[in-house]
Amino acid sequence: MSLQVINKQIHSYRRSELQSNLSTILTDIKNILVSNERRDEEYFRNHTGRELVRRLFIFDMVSDISSVTSDYDDGFRPTELNTIKAYGGGSPATFRILTESSEPMLTENSDHIRQE
Repeated sequence: MSLQVINKQIHSYRRSELQSNLSTILTDIKNILVSNERRDEEYFRNHTGRELVRRLFIFDMVSDISSVTSDYDDGFRPTELNTIKAYGGGSPATFRILTESSEPMLTENSDHIRQE
């Protein structure tokens, strides 16, 4: 399943459907993001993650937003990926420190920091 398909599903769900499918959605997203592909991370931030946070907010499921991200911007875009990547345990969370041009400068995981 792709982030595009998940995005369409999230957009079509009613509140009860989102509640019953949230765990599966989060697991599917994590499985995609664990590859650390920049295009997937960008799509998640700008589309799938944004739609998920927005729908959780609209459906008054605000407490569930913490399963997706610890913070989001005014447009409901997740500002970090640590939460979703760590969802359900598994591999260590990863984040990137970006330059003004959105190019990765440093990447950290639980063991080390490396220049990219």
